[in-house]
Amino acid sequence: MYLAHGVTLALAWFFAINLMSSAAIAFAARRSHERAFLLLALRLLPAALSTAFVAGVFLPSYWRFEPRDSMEGFAVTLTTFAALATVVLAAAASRGAGAWWRAIRRARMWTQTAEPFAIAGVDLPAFRVEAPQPLMALVGIVRPRLIVTRGLIETLTCEEVAAAAAHEMAHHRAWDNLKRLVMRAAPDILHWMPAARRLEREWAAAAEHNADAAAPIVASRAARLALASALIKVARLMPAPVRIMSFRSPPRSVR
Repeated sequence: MYLAHGVTLALAWFFAINLMSSAAIAFAARRSHERAFLLLALRLLPAALSTAFVAGVFLPSYWRFEPRDSMEGFAVTLTTFAALATVVLAAAASRGAGAWWRAIRRARMWTQTAEPFAIAGVDLPAFRVEAPQPLMALVGIVRPRLIVTRGLIETLTCEEVAAAAAHEMAHHRAWDNLKRLVMRAAPDILHWMPAARRLEREWAAAAEHNADAAAPIVASRAARLALASALIKVARLMPAPVRIMSFRSPPRSVR
């Protein structure tokens, strides 16, 4: 009973702190932010605060001051909060494991038929793959690899490939893939609020800007122009979105 009551109280406190901090972050996220570090901190703050409070304040206090022979019951509110906290933790674990497994499967699928490919200034394993759309992506966290499609290599010049690769290497040095996974697996109520998606979108945009600024090769004007040229070429290679016409709203010429 002592341990069961302690676990229930810990989960209830976790949910209460998580709920209050998620609401506060949802209000604060209505303002636009540009710094990637601040956006990441805001996104992870509810999970960090609730975990720190339970681990650093509640559990030591409960272990030291709660009588071992206490026979307190389980109130409805307390049990409900504990059950909701269990749902939040289980959902976060499921999201994190699912994202990790999908990334592993995608990397294995790409590298099964891939050819090793050397890129100047890249000290990570790079592979050339066959894919219908142009792509250069950094995959993996423990064993990061650079995936490049053959069509992209044939379209870009050597300078443009090197500039794009330097951008991906900046993501690698910033551990951006790990940060994405941590945000995905964060155990918080904020995940179900629109503010979480806004923070993640703004963080992704800020991370791209930081990767451009941090890439050593783009320090020169020629390299920056090469990176801009590569982005334009990739955008032109992407298929145009298909416009779907609704039968309930036909074009004016048909009426």
